[in-house]
Amino acid sequence: MESREPRFSLRFESGAREGERVPLSSDVSTVGRRGDNTIAVSHASVSGHHAELRMEGQRVFVSDAGSTNGTRVNGAKIGRHELAHGDRIAFGSVHAVFVDASFAGGSGDEDDEVLLEDTGEVLVLDDAMPAAVIPAARPPAAQPMPAPAAMRASAPAPTGAPSDATLGSVSSERLAASRSGSKVWIAWIVVLAAAGGGAFVWLDGRKADGGTEPSAAVAVPGNVLDDGAFENPDAAPWTNAEAGPQAFFVDGGFALSGRSGLGVLLATDEWALAHSAPFRVPEGKALALRASLDVEGGANGRVGIELTQSTPSRGFTAPPIRAWAPARTSTSGFEEVELVFDTLPGYDTGRVLVAGHADAAEGDVSLDDVSVVLESAAGGPVARFQEYELHILGDPGSTAVVVRSGRVLFSSLGLSRWSDESLTGASAAFWTGAATPTGFELSVQGPADGATLRVVSCGGRALAPDDSSPPWLSTIGPDGYLAHATTFEREAATDLLTGGGVNLIRFGVERPVPMSSVMHAESARFRIGFDGLRTLQVQLSFREERDEANQIASRARTAEKGGEFGASIHAWSELLDRFPFDAALIAEAEEARARLTQAGHERVRAVRQEIERAGFFELVDLYRNCRASAARVAKTYAGSEIEAAANELTAQVDAELSALSSGRAGGSVARLKSVLDALDARENPALVEHVKAAIAAQQDH
Repeated sequence: MESREPRFSLRFESGAREGERVPLSSDVSTVGRRGDNTIAVSHASVSGHHAELRMEGQRVFVSDAGSTNGTRVNGAKIGRHELAHGDRIAFGSVHAVFVDASFAGGSGDEDDEVLLEDTGEVLVLDDAMPAAVIPAARPPAAQPMPAPAAMRASAPAPTGAPSDATLGSVSSERLAASRSGSKVWIAWIVVLAAAGGGAFVWLDGRKADGGTEPSAAVAVPGNVLDDGAFENPDAAPWTNAEAGPQAFFVDGGFALSGRSGLGVLLATDEWALAHSAPFRVPEGKALALRASLDVEGGANGRVGIELTQSTPSRGFTAPPIRAWAPARTSTSGFEEVELVFDTLPGYDTGRVLVAGHADAAEGDVSLDDVSVVLESAAGGPVARFQEYELHILGDPGSTAVVVRSGRVLFSSLGLSRWSDESLTGASAAFWTGAATPTGFELSVQGPADGATLRVVSCGGRALAPDDSSPPWLSTIGPDGYLAHATTFEREAATDLLTGGGVNLIRFGVERPVPMSSVMHAESARFRIGFDGLRTLQVQLSFREERDEANQIASRARTAEKGGEFGASIHAWSELLDRFPFDAALIAEAEEARARLTQAGHERVRAVRQEIERAGFFELVDLYRNCRASAARVAKTYAGSEIEAAANELTAQVDAELSALSSGRAGGSVARLKSVLDALDARENPALVEHVKAAIAAQQDH
């Protein structure tokens, strides 16, 4: 008996099995990444057990097996779906075509033929070329094999010479019917054969809303992107962030116009980020990014632009700057997003970014018709202060940048971490800004719960003062001023200062929050907890504060000369905690405070030793002398930590004296006499007299 090939098979069009035809030889075939599947597909977007293909008589059904990235047929996400010859199946981002050999007219290796009911022609689908219409007879009446709905089309018979006007068309009503209930329709369209030659057009999977005819991809004049419509397979590809658990890919299911769009399928708590190939950014221009974005399910999506320096400036390559258009969630179809901002000095390269993130539920993000056009610069900085400029990128603005004399000092003042490492933070928050008498004030608009402000310095130690200045990084908090190395963490602070002298900059908030810094190459990246905060002060001028610091320093010096060491320590501490803005005064304050405090602790230790001696001999007069010494130290260091330590010694002496007066030392005459015998009257005459007096006092009791 002659064996026959199975009627049904899958022909893979992407992934590791691309070009392979896999017969469906069992009633039930499973598809997945694991090796125990009937059809193993090794790809990160495919789940371990992704889908199931089940034959029921002469019908084949595909069912999703609860996969992470879902199963789609002709671009539409399915739970269970009956397959027809030519249906395109996507297991995650791996694509295959369902082949019915009886419909294909053979084993499935030949060209696929689709009957055009209205013309009596056959649409030949060849893997190596677009669809072409050739004259053919209908299949025998005894073996009718009508095309499935997704593959049927009607075209008027061609007449006349070949021209654009005579290109065959597909009935829009039939296209709309075939797309009913589906986000994406994927099919091949008719090619018109004209007299003396042939011309052809085709339409891959396209997104359609409301049953309208998909439009052709529109070329944007002046677009600096190689292929913002995702129609050119030879264009420079978009690149995915390696850390992302999911990846964007080009597919007809993500298209608004033309054949293809860029998109990603996201499970709960997954994210992806991709960027275009780089393009040149001329100085003195504005970048106008426009794109169509569709966000469905529990996802949120965002597009933006990243600016970089292609060559070092002053021996240093500044960190990238990222600006974002507002994030979108659950759009009703494609919506246009826009981001326009002036270019920044020193940044000459750009690339478009697209990001997607699913929080509590799965979803998908689609991007199409992306353009970046260079326009005349018009916006300029939102505020100026002396030689400084404050730029806020976008409207509303996601990112603030501080520029001084044509050089970016601080970039990427932003409240979200939409980066190559993760997608977190307050993506819906944005900045407004204005000048103040001492610098700038940034205000947060929109929700910023749980947000963290991230500030990147451009040049790192280039902001540091000269060698005579204090450390270039410090904070002020409830427990005072602290100088830091380049990397630090502080649980609560209100002010972060970097640089010194004319380069000093302060970032201030209204209440204590966590602050930290990490050094990257020669740039520092600061983090300031911004949960519940609404404003950020960027102080650039410190004239009044330095005047106040000089007055405090004068008061501290006078107090030390007058022997009021506690008042001097207190004044120097006030200068550091309130006005640490002058390098020379900070150095003097730290030296004087440390010197005076150390001397005070030495005096406290001396009194403590006297008390221990008095306790050994249990001599009242010695205790009284110790009490007087402790009181003098407390007075000299009033207002400082030394005063508190001296007062503790006074309390200790009072307790010892109280114990002696209550008779605790009774019966110690014999011990005192033995001590007296051991003393040398010539070396310790005063102590001998103290012991004799103590013996007499005890005997009198």
